[in-house]
Amino acid sequence: MTTDLPYEGEWSFASKRKFDATVIFVHHFGGSKRSLLRHARLLNELGFDCVRFNLKYNMTQAPKSLSLLGDFKLGLRRIWADQIQDILNLVPGPKILFSFSMPGAAAVEAIARRNAHQIMGFICDSGPFLQITEATWKLYKFAYKIENPLLRAFYTALSFSMWGINFKSEIKSYFKSFPKQFRILSIRSGADRLVALSAIDAFFALANNCNIEVLNIANADHLEGLKNYSQVYVSNLNVFLESLFLKA
Repeated sequence: MTTDLPYEGEWSFASKRKFDATVIFVHHFGGSKRSLLRHARLLNELGFDCVRFNLKYNMTQAPKSLSLLGDFKLGLRRIWADQIQDILNLVPGPKILFSFSMPGAAAVEAIARRNAHQIMGFICDSGPFLQITEATWKLYKFAYKIENPLLRAFYTALSFSMWGINFKSEIKSYFKSFPKQFRILSIRSGADRLVALSAIDAFFALANNCNIEVLNIANADHLEGLKNYSQVYVSNLNVFLESLFLKA
């Protein structure tokens, strides 16, 4: 097994490995592989080896990051999907993808490119989602604290270059290449200030050939389910993971 991975890729190994699948994490926009240390340690405790890596062009300051987008004709989604695909190709054996917020859309594309080969399941926390304009507006208001509404509107409009003008139809086509009844756990935060539950519902409505299970943590904010509601988060996550290994 190779432990040398691109994109500052990093393995963390279970002290007692119980499952032969590796969990590959895809962090949220503005995050990094360090953002997922809490999750990696949890999955190690549950008996899984894990991989974390850094998405490219993922600066935490919105103005700096958005100024780069004009150079990318295909948008960040495609760049991130390329990275995820590279990691999937290098990690041997069965795999489980675990994504956070909107970069999960790039994970969907990467899974589709492989026809889900060797991918046992997909876990998504706080996304992906449709209603992108509304969510992006809230991102720059609450996360990046851009107070000027005209400036916030400019960055919101510019953000569409991340995802592409045919985003919805392309995502629908990607899901069609997933195996029937492919297992997905969608973890949602009921008090999410950035992403409406209806926006996540709309995204996964495009995956009508998949088996989608929903965990809604009523009082959690965006990406804070494990941090603030660990008991319900861990128990439901563990049930889902263990069920992937049950014989049909």
